[in-house]
Amino acid sequence: MANPTGRTGLKLVVLGLFVGALGACGTSSTSNDAAGGGGGGGGGGNAPAAPGVENGMVVSGITVAPDAKPKSGGQLVYGLEGDTDGFDPTVSRWVAPGLIMANTVFDPLAAYAADGSVKPYLPEKIDPSGDFKTWTIQLRPGISFSNGEPLNADAIVLFLTKLKTSPLTSPVLDLIDPGNPATKVDDLTVRVNMTAPWAQFPVVLTGQGGMVPAPEQLNNPDASYRADNPIGTGPFKLKSRQKETSTVVQRNPSYWRKDQAGTPLPYLEQVEFKFYSDNNVRDSALEDGTLNMEFNSFGSSAKKLTSAAEEGKLQLVRDTGAQEQIFLVFNMEKPPLDDVRIRKAMAYATDREAYVKLGEDDPSWISYNVFSPQSPWYVKSDFPGYDPGRAKELVDEYVNEKGPVPPFTIKTTDTPLNQGVGQALVEMYKKVGLPAAAESVSIATLPTQMVFGQYDVGYVRLFGAPDPDGDYYWFHSKNAARLGEGRLGLNLAKLRDPQVDAALDKARATRDQNVRKEAYTAFQTRLNELLPYLWLTVGVKFIAADNKVRGITNGPLPDGTPSMPIVSGVTRLTQTWLA
Repeated sequence: MANPTGRTGLKLVVLGLFVGALGACGTSSTSNDAAGGGGGGGGGGNAPAAPGVENGMVVSGITVAPDAKPKSGGQLVYGLEGDTDGFDPTVSRWVAPGLIMANTVFDPLAAYAADGSVKPYLPEKIDPSGDFKTWTIQLRPGISFSNGEPLNADAIVLFLTKLKTSPLTSPVLDLIDPGNPATKVDDLTVRVNMTAPWAQFPVVLTGQGGMVPAPEQLNNPDASYRADNPIGTGPFKLKSRQKETSTVVQRNPSYWRKDQAGTPLPYLEQVEFKFYSDNNVRDSALEDGTLNMEFNSFGSSAKKLTSAAEEGKLQLVRDTGAQEQIFLVFNMEKPPLDDVRIRKAMAYATDREAYVKLGEDDPSWISYNVFSPQSPWYVKSDFPGYDPGRAKELVDEYVNEKGPVPPFTIKTTDTPLNQGVGQALVEMYKKVGLPAAAESVSIATLPTQMVFGQYDVGYVRLFGAPDPDGDYYWFHSKNAARLGEGRLGLNLAKLRDPQVDAALDKARATRDQNVRKEAYTAFQTRLNELLPYLWLTVGVKFIAADNKVRGITNGPLPDGTPSMPIVSGVTRLTQTWLA
């Protein structure tokens, strides 16, 4: 189903810090599926090759045959579903489009390898103390920001301090010591200080929390300047920006990286990002040559573009790793959603097969869990399937005990598709005696209402961090702000459960994968007992490109390790080129 909370999803209100951009999911599969698939290697000719080979990795995809050597130069035009609110990672709210653009002007402190491990990117080392309460970042020498300022310990300390003091990003960095977030050891070494063990800390550095701006940008007192003038160490630097229309970045001539053959990166001379909220318009722009690449997450587009790729007209790369979830979230502080019987009745009353037809989604995308089946943390667990008879029994049980079910409202954004989803769900629930109504609000309004608890049931797209620690803050009780408290409540469901907290904290404090697996198994089981969420489908993301594009997915990391090809739909364009 297309983005439930609008063109950029609920993560617009908080950090894309972990966007579905984090991981522990290993390499992609080698099969072609209805949503398209993973990799675009080098290439000449138009014959589709499946599976594709991308940066030495076999991935699921429909791509052209590989060429031997990349070429430098040329402009790539990339279509995105929406613009970002800015390029200041300490206050801007990045989802996939924002992260795709941010990765051109900034480099991350860490990135995901193909095996799901987190590796240093800008630094040479990111090492913990034995108790995981202190982490040391050892920077590479000789790296500069695009304005000539050096990447040094002072820049990292400034950045981490700004992140920790920002109301937006501070909750995500909750274990960093607020009184002493980071300490300069020497010119290239920083010590990050925790208040409790955080064994998975590098996860936060793979996304927005690791995109380091130059001090010139961060220290400017003008917030609009900081938002619109990114200065990073990335392969490109900002050339021009017309908000909601286009953003152009050009090659950074002082970029520090070279490819494995010694060729300076990036290959491309320029990238222009264009914004199309309508996926059909974006698809057409790719097909008529206006675009070279596009990001997409719509089932209808998946079918259309897969067909074109199978005919050799274009390439299609699917993110087959951990996926975001599309679901209903219940405000557990509001009647009747505070009663598990009503939440369970709604789960039994939901006809997912009818739901996926609304967005022309593939039925294989139907979900019954917080983790997608591709995640190594996934375990099969019981979740109520479609059984309206059982739903009616639970509603009757509630009525016999408490009286009539209080009316409640399902909130969606005001796109025609999402309005249709809201009405379809209402009809399903009314059939079992649930007095549901639907309300649609703007994408600017819904996220704010939800983080302050001003909703009954919300239709959202969220979670999907390849490493589950990246989604910790959505579930832990400490982020479940009470109604009227006046602070952001990233735990949208108001879920307060000692068993959930214990599982999350246990997994966060260790690197022992067996212990973590055990903890996340308990976490999944408990969520599906309490039912704060009603899972609908996974949010599949994919990238389409014309047959001139090579290096569609992430190239090798600085140490030569293969990257995770795509992370929640996000790729770096550092090693993308045009044949």
